[in-house]
Amino acid sequence: MNCFAPIGRRIDEAWLACNYDEEALPEIAAQALQEGAIPTGARALEILRWLAQATAIPLQIDLEGKFSDLPLTVYQGRHFFIQVLFWMSGTTIIHEHGFSGAFALLAGRSLETRYHFELVKRTSRHLLFGELRRLGA
Repeated sequence: MNCFAPIGRRIDEAWLACNYDEEALPEIAAQALQEGAIPTGARALEILRWLAQATAIPLQIDLEGKFSDLPLTVYQGRHFFIQVLFWMSGTTIIHEHGFSGAFALLAGRSLETRYHFELVKRTSRHLLFGELRRLGA
């Protein structure tokens, strides 16, 4: 059984109540995570065991693995999906997340440091010079 289906349905119902307002989704997802809705069986071995034994799995969103070493879609809602992302090794780089939503760390360690970039000079649309200021970690 997919242990992410209950939290997926919970988020889907709350978002439907907001008429699928895209700006409401991050708060709905974050609230579900804060309220302890992460499944107790959500550990790497259990997730991979479910994948190996499942007769059907949700449509896989990132088959090329653009965002992680192994992106596994574990729930497909009406207008959103839940992924479990596996990284075997990671490097610390400044980046942006190309998604709207919330995330939680199931295992391992994560460091988040936020920065602000102050533009000083635009040489081209591909090359900007400026000052980078750390906001917090």
